[in-house]
Amino acid sequence: MRRLLRALAIGCILLGGSTAVSPAYAADLTPAAYKIKVNATCTVGVTKMKAVARPATAAAVGPFLQKQGELGAALMRQISAVKPPTALQSGVRKALKLQGAQVDLILGLADKIKKGADPEATITAADATMTTMSAQSDVAWKAAGLSACVG
Repeated sequence: MRRLLRALAIGCILLGGSTAVSPAYAADLTPAAYKIKVNATCTVGVTKMKAVARPATAAAVGPFLQKQGELGAALMRQISAVKPPTALQSGVRKALKLQGAQVDLILGLADKIKKGADPEATITAADATMTTMSAQSDVAWKAAGLSACVG
């Protein structure tokens, strides 16, 4: 159970979303204003995700993953609704893509567990992938100047 909770912490603290998310551009912001706005959004979203109680039993793992995925997807939509300035677009797109893949994995794991897969075995099998995805998305968020989007 300890390894299971570690894997969940690595994979689920972060925000997420679907890889299908594409920015819905609003009014242009300066790079500094964009970073302030999105970092504030991420601070609220990541705080909500961290507030979700960690599962104490194997039966609670699936619902936990589902809730994390839903919160992450909602946060990704909020981030995507803010148009990044030209100078930041490439980095933000990369971070969104990497984070989206991670949330897709989390939601996929929740679905497998909902369909009867063993929670601990499912999480353990995905541990290395989640760790790699988490590290990559962390680097991308930081490079884009959006450190609050790191869990």
